[in-house]
Amino acid sequence: SEAGDTYSYIDPIEHLLSTGNYTSTLHEDYRMPGYGLPYLLLRLFLDKTWSLNVLVIFQLLFSAVSVYVLALIALVIFKNNLFFFLTFIIYALSTYVSLYDNLLIPESFFAASIIFATYLLLISGNSGIKLFLAGLFLTWAIFLKPIAASFLFVFICYILLQHFRETKRILYNWRAALIFISAFVFFDGIW
Repeated sequence: SEAGDTYSYIDPIEHLLSTGNYTSTLHEDYRMPGYGLPYLLLRLFLDKTWSLNVLVIFQLLFSAVSVYVLALIALVIFKNNLFFFLTFIIYALSTYVSLYDNLLIPESFFAASIIFATYLLLISGNSGIKLFLAGLFLTWAIFLKPIAASFLFVFICYILLQHFRETKRILYNWRAALIFISAFVFFDGIW
């Protein structure tokens, strides 16, 4: 099913495939390609109808996995299995949060990418790969909905304040912040 503005995410990709330019037939190139990218990858192998159907299936899968990952976030924060199960059950049974998962709109991918980025940031420790992946998921969220750029500030503050009192760790925190933001700098620079 399509929503009212679905065409504004899909048309620029169709136009890109046919002409090589990222604009729509209505000259609405104001959409960032966060939702168009998975559609583009599908369109390279499938026709339009199949691509849209598979995109909805991916949305449903991402939403389902994000339920579990959100429960893991509760476990990391509260360090109690009760919060894991409560979060999992409440989020899984809530029909409101998954109401639009079967529509061709970026909300499912957006919510899931924020959840994945948050989880990876919380468990990153000294892992540059997890920090980079957290930044990559946040970058995708920004390319889905630019309002998510405000999370950059919050996440970077979290990274920098983790070991604020330990002077030896301050340099690590800056390095970690640079690793985290590198995906956004790279892809935003390309865009």
